[in-house]
Amino acid sequence: MKKHTSTFSTDPIVGQIVSGFSDGPWYHSTWSGLYDGVRVSEHSGELVHFFHHGEINGIKQQCFATPVSKFTN
Repeated sequence: MKKHTSTFSTDPIVGQIVSGFSDGPWYHSTWSGLYDGVRVSEHSGELVHFFHHGEINGIKQQCFATPVSKFTN
């Protein structure tokens, strides 16, 4: 089974707009947002890349995060 992966399209620089894409077994998404850096998830305790004032597949997001372990770059 195909695993979830995420890739940065631009360098992840704190305070900059960063973009990328994610692939999973049943989806493909593109995303971008103001990069806040790596944080510990309050929900899972996992390290995540955290973004705010962004969008996922063109839908505005106040904030979102993606697990560091899922990134291929």
